[in-house]
Amino acid sequence: MRADSREFSCISPDRVNIETFLLCERKLREPFWKASLRNIYSIYLHYRYQIDPLGRGFRWSGGMQDRRWKIRPGVLKVGHFVRLGSGVHVTYPTVIGDLCMLAEDVHFIGNDHGFDEIGVPMRIAWPKHDTRNVVTIVESDVWIGQRAIIFAGVKIARGSIIAAGSIVTRDVPPYTIVAGVPAKQLRRRFETKADEREHEQTLYG
Repeated sequence: MRADSREFSCISPDRVNIETFLLCERKLREPFWKASLRNIYSIYLHYRYQIDPLGRGFRWSGGMQDRRWKIRPGVLKVGHFVRLGSGVHVTYPTVIGDLCMLAEDVHFIGNDHGFDEIGVPMRIAWPKHDTRNVVTIVESDVWIGQRAIIFAGVKIARGSIIAAGSIVTRDVPPYTIVAGVPAKQLRRRFETKADEREHEQTLYG
């Protein structure tokens, strides 16, 4: 079931447990001067794009002047230790959980033109489902490859991997690797359900 944009203000990024948070904080620690500069710039990004919340340890690629982001202010929430590549586009309400990695030129787009209404040109046709009224959810520990396209309103569940160049048109189950146009399941991330449960318990239990 798709989340409605009226619920956007009530939806928080998916979180890992405190043990995993502290582990990542140690592993990703930077020199004091670099961390200080990053924190100051993160405050600027928070206000520039109205990203609320913008979690701790936020990282980006391309330096401070080469992000090439197109993020509509007020439509993005970001968890802890998330990395956004340059060229990321976010137009509609989107929530990204802890520890996600988005490569360069990942686009979150809307299916925002109608095409099957007789006698109405696509240029002015409205879609059956207005994508301004749904929320795209990316749960924790998700890796999205370069130039992937994510349709508005889908949910990418915990621990999933989206291959580069994929077009995701429907929900992705937990710990699934998907690829293609449209994206389809290649395999599970772990060999057994027991491995999945152990991973889940370690990161979220």
